Amino acid sequence: MLTTYLFSWICLLSSCSQDGQVHEASRGADAGLHRITVYWLAQEKRNDRYRRRRSVRLIHRKTGRLLARVSRRFAKDLLMQGTGKLYHRGLIQYAGRCGRKSRMRCMKVRRLNRRKYPMSVGAMGRALIPFRSLAVDSRKIPLGSSVYIPLLGKILRKKGYKHNGCFVAHDRGGRIRGSKIDLFVGWPRWFKRRLGKRMPRYARVYLRHPHCRKKKRRRSRRIWTAQRESKRNGRQGEAN
Repeated sequence: MLTTYLFSWICLLSSCSQDGQVHEASRGADAGLHRITVYWLAQEKRNDRYRRRRSVRLIHRKTGRLLARVSRRFAKDLLMQGTGKLYHRGLIQYAGRCGRKSRMRCMKVRRLNRRKYPMSVGAMGRALIPFRSLAVDSRKIPLGSSVYIPLLGKILRKKGYKHNGCFVAHDRGGRIRGSKIDLFVGWPRWFKRRLGKRMPRYARVYLRHPHCRKKKRRRSRRIWTAQRESKRNGRQGEAN
């Protein structure tokens, strides 16, 4: 009886939701703890582990033309990460298997425009930004929504990277289900330099946080007075 009475007073003093939970608009919607993992581009260099035995064929998705032959290890990384960089052919993205054949024998890929998509492209058709783009479960976090992770922003700032802790859900993954988030980091060396061993396994996530809202740029007083004078002079000219 006493607990229900106290809770009713709390709801009167602060806004409560229909489910009976206290709504905190100042902090945004609390999505709870999420497990955080990272993904990057699979890169093929001149003298590395990928260029040994090229037994997997990469075929263009539309034309059916053979683009390259790669090793099984590079094909596994391409299947896991989704996007890779060939040594001579630029950026490619996994697009499916070749009929009933095994993925470790043949893969369908599509080539990406480096000017439009410098690193990769997400499920929304937008370019992925390192340390800003997230791959999420769209049933729990809608695509295109802003995600605030203060712990990740604090760690990145300690490494000298200017970050406010705000991210955007640009992508989704086949193995991402429930309370799991995949952070796009670009290249492996960038991850080691900026996060590395400081990478947390779990972090609290907020949606629609006021810290991530775009601030409207205020016009300076000099520009505002100049525009007002030009409008006034135009009206006087029309009157004359």
